[in-house]
Amino acid sequence: MTAGAVQRLRSLGKARAKARNPNIKIIPISAKTGEGMAEWSAWLAGEVNAYRAVNGK
Repeated sequence: MTAGAVQRLRSLGKARAKARNPNIKIIPISAKTGEGMAEWSAWLAGEVNAYRAVNGK
């Protein structure tokens, strides 16, 4: 698959996700380069903390 084809698929997926949920947070990550992992990790920690605050765990 060419880089252009991958980019088109990525854009299509993002558009479909935004159509279903306009407030969705999309964090591109790469296991190969590590790109986006710090942002994703910070987002996940925030979600866990919010869950614990609501559920007392």
